[in-house]
Amino acid sequence: MDKSRDFRCLKIGGILYLGVPNVTSLHNRILMLFGYHPTCANTLSAHVRIFSKRDIFQFYYTIGKSFCKIEQFYGSQFYPFPRPIARILSKHFPTIAVTNFYVIRKTGKYNGEFLKWPKYAKLETNFYIGKTSR
Repeated sequence: MDKSRDFRCLKIGGILYLGVPNVTSLHNRILMLFGYHPTCANTLSAHVRIFSKRDIFQFYYTIGKSFCKIEQFYGSQFYPFPRPIARILSKHFPTIAVTNFYVIRKTGKYNGEFLKWPKYAKLETNFYIGKTSR
């Protein structure tokens, strides 16, 4: 996810709709109880990053509090239940749904905070983090 591009191009007042796989979903919790890797973080697939509601809220509050706000949170899909039951369960238990969706409003000017965070927090990363000021 390249958050810098999303917020750099989004107008103030604009909305970012973000959907991510949920590592704390019910089926992932059951898989881990039996020693299996969560499906949303399978090393042999495109899904190698994991997300949870708490981490996403902390991420946007810590780094983006000066220019964005999460306004809504939803869950979708609920394995292994059929669609009608899954919709009800996702609505009432979004934190253990398969996928989480966030409605994030840009409230102020973005100044590269996402790109600057790894350096500020002294994080090691092998990913390109763009040109940052020293």
